[in-house]
Amino acid sequence: APQVKRIGVVHHRSSNATVREGQKGAALHGLTLVAREVKKRDEVPHALSALLSKVDAVWLIADLVVVTQESFEYLLTKSFEAKLPILAYSKAFVRGGALVALSPDYVGIGVAVAELANEIVSQGNVNPREVPPPGELFINSVTATRLGLALPADMRSRAHILP
Repeated sequence: APQVKRIGVVHHRSSNATVREGQKGAALHGLTLVAREVKKRDEVPHALSALLSKVDAVWLIADLVVVTQESFEYLLTKSFEAKLPILAYSKAFVRGGALVALSPDYVGIGVAVAELANEIVSQGNVNPREVPPPGELFINSVTATRLGLALPADMRSRAHILP
C-alpha cells in the first residue's frame, strides 16, 4: 500500500513503550505514527472514529484494554468504510478481515531456543550472537481486493495468503 504515509494506533498507556518504538520505526521508513491514548475501553470507539479521518492505515497492537471482539468488529467496519487497511499482529485478525499481520513464528522460536539450550549443554556456554525473532507474514487476499490493493509477486512468495 504505497499510499500509506500516516498510520494510526489507539492504545492504553500500558502500551506506551510499544507505541514509542513504533514511532521510531515508522520515522525510519518515512512514515508517521499517529497515536491516540485511551484510559478505558468505552473510549475506544470514539478514539478510533477520530483517528480514521487522519490516517492511511490502522495498526492494531496487542493492547488488552483496546483490543476486544467488539472493538475489532467496530474497527473492521469503520476501516472498510474508509478504505483503510488494518495492520495486525496475529493470523486470527487477518482471518477476521485485517489486511496483514506479522506474527511470531512460535515453532521457529522454539527451534532457536532448543538450539541455544543444546549449545549450553554441550559447550557450557553460548557464543554471543544476535538472533532475529522469527516471524510469519499473513495477508488477507479478499481484504486486499476489497481495498483495491495488488499484492506484488515478491510479497506473495514471502507471505501466507489467506482467502
